[in-house]
Parts: sequence; C-alpha cells; structure tokens
Amino acid sequence: MMISCIHGSLALEDQSATSPFLWYFYSALPRGLGPSLVLVPVGVYLDRRLVPLAAPAVVYVMLYSILPHKELRFIIYVFPLLNMASAGACSYIYMRRTKAPIYELLFWGTMVIILGNVLLSIAFVSVAMTNYPGGVAMTRFHKLLKNEPFVHVHISNLAAQTGVTRFTEIHNHWKYSKNESLEPEQLQEYTHLLIEAKSKYSPNLKTFTYTHKVLDSIDTFSSVSINYKLLPPIRIKTRPALFILERKDFREYPQGHNVPSIKEVEMNDTDDTKEILTEDSFVNKESIVNLETNYVNSEDTFIEPLIGDEELSEDVEPIQTSIEEEADIETNVLPIDELVIKDDTNK
Repeated sequence: MMISCIHGSLALEDQSATSPFLWYFYSALPRGLGPSLVLVPVGVYLDRRLVPLAAPAVVYVMLYSILPHKELRFIIYVFPLLNMASAGACSYIYMRRTKAPIYELLFWGTMVIILGNVLLSIAFVSVAMTNYPGGVAMTRFHKLLKNEPFVHVHISNLAAQTGVTRFTEIHNHWKYSKNESLEPEQLQEYTHLLIEAKSKYSPNLKTFTYTHKVLDSIDTFSSVSINYKLLPPIRIKTRPALFILERKDFREYPQGHNVPSIKEVEMNDTDDTKEILTEDSFVNKESIVNLETNYVNSEDTFIEPLIGDEELSEDVEPIQTSIEEEADIETNVLPIDELVIKDDTNK
C-alpha cells in the first residue's frame, strides 16, 4: 500500500502516468475477469451469503481508484473473491435449470460466458507467450552454446524484465551479469551479450559491428491484426526486441578484453600530457642554460682578441688621426657668402 501511494504521488508530476478514477472498473476488471464479470452482481443478488466476500473487494478497488497511478497488478488480489461470486451465480442457475424456462435460458447464457472465458484466456496466453522475449532469449542462448566450457554473458535491462531470472541460469561454470552501469566499451569484456534493439541496424548494435556477430534475434508482441481470409482470422504481429551477440574472438580471449572506460582513457591521456610537458620544460630549461653559457663563452672569445691584439690597435691609430685631419679641413673651409665678399674686395 505504501509503495502504491508513493507511485501515485510521483505520478501527479507526470500526467502521462495517470488514469481516470473509474479505470479499474471499465478497463482492468473486464480484462482480468472477462465475460464472467457480468455474473458478479447476479451472484450477489441471488445468494446473500456472497455479499461479505464481494463487498470488501469492491471497496478495495474503489480505494485504489483514488490513486492517480493505476495498474492491473495493484488489484489482482480481488479476482478470487469476485470469481467466487460468479461461481455462486452459476451454481444457483445450474441447480434450477429444469424448474423454469428462465433458469434454462440463464443456464445456456452461463455456458456461453464460460466458453467466452476459455477463448479469451487462450488469446491472452498467446499474446503473453510473445511478450517475454527475455525468457525465450535465455532458452535459445543455452541451446546455441550448450557445449561451451566458459561463457560470460551480459543481460540487458529489457531481458531481465521479460523472463530472465536466477532460475534460468542453469550453468554453474558460466558467468551471468546484469550490471546496468557499464559503458559500451566495457561490454567488450563479455563473451556474449543479450542486448535490446529494434532492428539489426539499430544504433545500439553499431558499436559492436566489427567486434561481434549476431547469433539470433527474439521478437516481442507488437499488435493484433484481423484477416477474415485466414483461419483463425486473428494474427499476432511481433517486432524485434532482443539480439544475441557473440564476440568474434571469445575463444581466443575467453576472459574478455580489459578495455578501460572513456574516463580512464581521458585521465591517462591527461597524465601522459603532463609528463610530456614536464619533460619538455626540463629540456627547455637545460637548453636555455646551455645557450647562456655558450653566449658568454662566445662573448669572451670575441672580446679578448680586440683587447690583446697589438697589430689591430696600431691600425686603429692611423685611422683616428686621418679622421681628425679631415675634421680640421672641414672646419677651415669658409662658407660661400664669405668667399664671394672676399672675392669682391680683392677686385
């Protein structure tokens, strides 16, 4: 009850998960009880002893109708009580079938209801057989690999919800895993995969195109179609739901590949980059120190000949004297205006 209340409170946030107040009465109960539902009020009316059995069941369903989130499994416990009321009606009518025409008519009506229940049960069972692909996949998987000594299989979420249980794990020397928190590259550690996909071209299977091969596929219920040209006219349509994948090299590496996750690869890459940068910086520091020492040594070798070479100092002195003489000549040269004035005075 507490779990259902929590589901109902959570469903208020998601309106798509809610159902109307009378959903149990017009949808869940008719699907669960079939045509025999019409006999429940008849049985309670004909035999008052059935009231203490049927009344609590109806009250239970009404209380659960208050919760917005509704499922058939929430009220499945009332079916035996309501079926007892239907059985009481059938028993009452059967015992009086020869006393009056009305009872005989009701008797044949109950026979039609019982036959309708049988047909409806067969139809629902046929649909249910196609609605558990996980159990079918597990059965086929064991048949395909019955002679393998070691198998490490990963079971997807859909397979675990539709028939795969601990009772289907029949080989003690095999490993079965239902871990849901794995990255696609981590699934390479498993020899086989029970993976959900809508088709063999689904994006879920593209990751394993080059590493795995498809052993088999399992369909699940899709819809019901009616074709009056066929017998029976009702056909159940299915669609792919699960695929059995086998790693191509699992016999060479039965323990799987230790493939790191994406986060581990990124962390390793960053660590390697840091090491490379540290080594490069250390090399650059050494090269800078070598350049500085080479520069100092080259500067010393360049300055020493200039200071110690006497011939070079002797050649520099004549050049300096010649430059001074040219400067004196330039200072002795008169401007053009003064030359013109002197020339006029001389005339």
